[in-house]
Amino acid sequence: MIPKVINYCWFGGKALPRKVKLNIDSWKKFCPDYKIIQWNEKNFDVNKYCFAREAYEKKKWAFVSDVARLDIIYKHGGIYLDTDVELIKSLDPVLNAQAYFACEDRFSVGTGLGFGSVKKNEFILSNLKEYKNKHFINSNGSLNEILCVDVTTHLLSLMGFKANGSKQIINGMVIYPSSYFCPIQLGHRNNKVSSNTISIHHYSASWKEASDNIKGSDRMIILKKYIKHYVDYICGYGTYNKFKKILRMKNNF
Repeated sequence: MIPKVINYCWFGGKALPRKVKLNIDSWKKFCPDYKIIQWNEKNFDVNKYCFAREAYEKKKWAFVSDVARLDIIYKHGGIYLDTDVELIKSLDPVLNAQAYFACEDRFSVGTGLGFGSVKKNEFILSNLKEYKNKHFINSNGSLNEILCVDVTTHLLSLMGFKANGSKQIINGMVIYPSSYFCPIQLGHRNNKVSSNTISIHHYSASWKEASDNIKGSDRMIILKKYIKHYVDYICGYGTYNKFKKILRMKNNF
């Protein structure tokens, strides 16, 4: 079983905001017998990976966390939650698996929504290896803002993950539909909290620039995600975002 330990990252040294404290209180309420560990620059070596070190230098804490969470769960096992995740039920039902992951929507699996694993899981290691030789600061000074959602989704797609909104089991790993961990999606107006819902991701989205907010109707948002999913699936994760930057299509695609 996945160990009853909730891990979260808090880099930068600032005090926890009230909203974060309330989310952590929900973890304690619904998982009272779980150990909760905060990981920061005091107990995690940000220099272990150049991607994390360079992101830390730029104070891009979310990208530091993208690497740290994988390293921590691979080494120790347990559960990871972003600090903008509120629990509304116990995590006990997801523990009986080699690992579990959460869909952000039918197309995307995001580790920030919450995920868990036994230690030394090979799929977690494959995620981690994607960052091993990458730099966060490119040679021209721009930032290599890889989205962890793209990395994990691409790797799972290679193993058979289907963008059909169903609960799926791949090599002992359970991938849950968005209704379980992400019923309120970024850019969407619909609240899809149901009897299946275990947690709500409130999307602080600290990695996003103010100029890159998602706009448009729900139908247009879904269309964009369809395009992104299949472009990245065919050409490799990150391809869509690279084309988007090159063509300066911020408001169109």
